[in-house]
Amino acid sequence: MSGNWLRDTARLSPAKVIARASSIRAEAPVLVLLAAGKGTRFGQDPKCIQPVHGTPLARHSIEAFRQLGEAAVIGLVGYRHEDVAGALGPDNFYVLTDNPAGGTAFAAFEAFCVEGLLDHDPLMVVTMGDRIVPPSTYRRLRQVHSAGPEEASVTFLSAVY
Repeated sequence: MSGNWLRDTARLSPAKVIARASSIRAEAPVLVLLAAGKGTRFGQDPKCIQPVHGTPLARHSIEAFRQLGEAAVIGLVGYRHEDVAGALGPDNFYVLTDNPAGGTAFAAFEAFCVEGLLDHDPLMVVTMGDRIVPPSTYRRLRQVHSAGPEEASVTFLSAVY
C-alpha cells in the first residue's frame, strides 16, 4: 500500500460540499461529525438522526460543542444524506463522502473540502455521529489540548462503553 493512499483515494473538491453554513475562522473550533454510515441497528433511519428526547442523536453533540462558543460543524454524510442534513439542521456544513466506511482518517481528510479549513487551521475535533458527547467533555478536551507552553498537535480521547 502506497504512503499516499489517503490522498490518492479521497478526492478533495468543493463540489462535495452539499450545504454551507457560516465561514471557517482560525479562532473558532470546528467539529467534524462522522455521520455517513447506515447505522440502521435502531430501525430504518440512520443512528445519528434517531430521536433522543425529541432531538436527533447527533444534534445533542452539536449543541454541546457550540457551548464552547462560536463554532463551525462539518458533517460528513453519505447514506440518506438529505435526511441526515435535514434532521441535523441548516447551520452546519455537509460534505458528501466518497467512502462512508472509510473511517475516521478518511472523513477528517474529506472535511478539508470546506473552504478555509486548511488555510485557517482552527482547532478541529472529530467525533462520531452516534454518540452524545456532553459539553464538559469538549471543554476538558480543549483545556488539555491547549495546556502547556505550546498547544499540542494532536490530542486523543477514548472511552470504554
